[in-house]
Amino acid sequence: MRNINTMKIELNTDQLYEITSIIKNKGIWFKEIELEYRKNYNMLLVRLVGAKDMKLSENYVQKISNQLEQLQKDFTTPLIKKIKANFVLSLSVNASGTFSFNDVSLKLKVDCGMGLNMDDSFREPFNVIMPFALYITNLEFRGHKYKMAVVEAAIKIASEELQEIVEYPLIAPRTRKQWLNLASIIYEEAKEEYRYDVSIPCVEGEIYWDNKVDVIQITLLDKKPRAHVL
Repeated sequence: MRNINTMKIELNTDQLYEITSIIKNKGIWFKEIELEYRKNYNMLLVRLVGAKDMKLSENYVQKISNQLEQLQKDFTTPLIKKIKANFVLSLSVNASGTFSFNDVSLKLKVDCGMGLNMDDSFREPFNVIMPFALYITNLEFRGHKYKMAVVEAAIKIASEELQEIVEYPLIAPRTRKQWLNLASIIYEEAKEEYRYDVSIPCVEGEIYWDNKVDVIQITLLDKKPRAHVL
């Protein structure tokens, strides 16, 4: 087996199927595929973890082509058209080219915007992320310059579940109440820190605040004496 590498391909959002020819021409056998959507540029970055210059069978190439079509139909197109947020989508791929559609890792990244107050800061992130609450494993809240900046959700989900949420984005009242109560704490904490980063586990839609992990940044300035010309 050749060395395992990560190969990156940039595409427009409706061109995912076109990487089949690249995979075939370069002989790319891969065990993982990751797609990153950048909303501001309407662009997909596709990363393939595997080896190049491999001898690929026609059956393998055809299966990869079919799997890419399903990936675009069931995941990337609904997320881009309905969710309208930055995301990273990761799937494992077995040796025969079958994608793990029943165990997909999804990260949703939503900006807090200007965030003039707590409600403004979390309105868009929570509207996007809360419908996925039952499938979220971790939430990360990041702030910059004493204000909230980004909310990121780590999600484990299957294609059927994602399609249902995209079509019917329901939010449980209990989830909304708990998240908003904690959001008020997070918002006030972020106002006290130039850089704020807290990671919190989430189980069946409930945020486990007592198990949060803070990322603390300390800046050490050079205090050595300096020569000054008078």
